[in-house]
Amino acid sequence: MKPNIEQAVHDIHPFQVRLQSITGHEGGYLFLNVTRGNDQLIELHDRLYSGPLAAHLSSEHTYVPHVTVGHLTDKTAFLEALEATRLVNTPHWATKGGRQPR
Repeated sequence: MKPNIEQAVHDIHPFQVRLQSITGHEGGYLFLNVTRGNDQLIELHDRLYSGPLAAHLSSEHTYVPHVTVGHLTDKTAFLEALEATRLVNTPHWATKGGRQPR
């Protein structure tokens, strides 16, 4: 598996990812959304799910870059969490293979 992963990522250059705003998704999931770096993360996802991992790629879901920050099965708790995070909109930056922007 390691050689396949190394091959998939060997020529991906550093890129910035900005995470900002939390939204709710089907099944009670809370996502911290990617607002910069989507295309690069989708490319990385597609490369990783080629070869030996292709059998594990879901044909039912379209990949949406995000960070899952919560999973609440109680609908009331889910809606309360969404409301509590509604005003949390500070961007969070990360750089794959490099340093953060200033």
